[in-house]
Amino acid sequence: MAQKTMNYVNQLRALMKNPKYVKESLQAYIIPSGDAHHSEYLAECDMRRAFISGFTGSAGTAIITESAALMWTDGRYYLQATEEMGEGWTLMKEGLPVTPSQGKYLSDNFSEGSRVGVDPNVLSYEEWKIIQNDMKGSGVNLIPIATNLVDLIWEDKPASPSSTVLPLAIKYTGKSCKHKVEEVRSKMAEKGSTLLLVTALDEIAWLLNLRGSDIDYNPVFFSYVLVTQTQVHLFIDESKVTLAVRNHFNEEDLPVNIHAYNKIHSFITEQIPEQTGKVWISSDGSYSLNSMVPEKIRISEITPIALMKAIKNTVETQGMINCHIRDGVALCRYFAWLEKELQKGNAVTEISGADKLEQFRKAFNRPKAYHPRDSKSLPSKGHQESKSLPSKGHQESKSLPSKGHQEGKSLPSKGHQEGKSLPSKGHQESKSLPSQGPSIKQELTVQGPSRDQELTIQGPSREQELTVSKPSGEDLDDFMGLSFPTITSSGPNGAIIHYHCTPKTDRPITTKELYLCDSGAQFK
Repeated sequence: MAQKTMNYVNQLRALMKNPKYVKESLQAYIIPSGDAHHSEYLAECDMRRAFISGFTGSAGTAIITESAALMWTDGRYYLQATEEMGEGWTLMKEGLPVTPSQGKYLSDNFSEGSRVGVDPNVLSYEEWKIIQNDMKGSGVNLIPIATNLVDLIWEDKPASPSSTVLPLAIKYTGKSCKHKVEEVRSKMAEKGSTLLLVTALDEIAWLLNLRGSDIDYNPVFFSYVLVTQTQVHLFIDESKVTLAVRNHFNEEDLPVNIHAYNKIHSFITEQIPEQTGKVWISSDGSYSLNSMVPEKIRISEITPIALMKAIKNTVETQGMINCHIRDGVALCRYFAWLEKELQKGNAVTEISGADKLEQFRKAFNRPKAYHPRDSKSLPSKGHQESKSLPSKGHQESKSLPSKGHQEGKSLPSKGHQEGKSLPSKGHQESKSLPSQGPSIKQELTVQGPSRDQELTIQGPSREQELTVSKPSGEDLDDFMGLSFPTITSSGPNGAIIHYHCTPKTDRPITTKELYLCDSGAQFK
């Protein structure tokens, strides 16, 4: 793999001097980890840094010069980067006092007049300013290169995702997209803004009450949104805009103008001269889009949507609570199962354990996966059997995680459990931990118009039982998937930050070693 990536590096160096793509030769080329929306987690088609280097961690920046290939990444990935990149690459350990910033390295190692290229679509305006400031006074120039040079050598580059976009009903969101847009316009008026450009995918999904799956483990879809005081423009691959999406906008009374995804730059060019107020675009947006707006009329603060979605409404808050109950049950069932299996002497490995945990999360939404305790526990005639979701009529929500998971993107912050299934008014919840000699019994009860939920963990074997009312069929698929690949590690693997288990590294889980399990799930 190391030899293969160095071949790519050498091809890139040739392109850095090719007048067909650069006006003047480049002495260095920066390859960030991000995409055009500054996403932390990427679709395969945007994993350019991983392609050129072999390093697959979620954070890192590569810089290719005429004689060196360097990778900046933080302490989570020192070991992984070293193993995956191999010979020919130099690891720049971010966070250590001896490691210079990217801009400082470039200014110290290149002479005045040197040119450093980067694709302005995948570097945020904020990141651009940081590098440029670090090089200030050195005479080294940061140059936007319109054509991404990595794409030119990536022959089998995956196509851009084209997953279907789905509406998220108001029973999950608690507020219509029309209401949200009205609140955004009010915030714009306070700032004297007549145009807001939204580039963050989680903010777009939250604003429009839509969900997608263009990026694994993130309920987002590639798009841009432009909001004025009278119109909303959505830039998206039009094949994703189904009849269900159009009906959703009609039902929530929000007229939306649909444009092709790749028309955003030309549309902004047309709109700028017409503005009587300021243009609001977050500095976390791309340098390419930010630089199109004259600085004197540009508001570079975070968008009002970022703050609005951070403050949950009643539906979203209760949904988050119920989500944690639901996912907590799955974790309790998994650990109870794991303890039993190990006591029996059955083999469980890091991979098989993670697979079993995912099964428990899926099963919690599917009554057939449960077995009655005995004949006495069967529901009486007329009662419905177990499942975790509320009955029809319950209000539910899902919040997208914020960056940094990535916990919660409120589009899943990049990577943890998220809200759903809200009980109707009057829903009460209780939790008690009575002591019973050497055993510990824990009961969790969630009661509502048509749901009773009970979780019991007993004795040293921690037997677990769950009884809930079966919801209507429309609620059976509310488990949407994991928040991120489960980090499951046994023994020494638990000391590896952001450890990713493979068949080669898979170890058995035993009662004689530490076992670490870091996981999360997404629900509507």
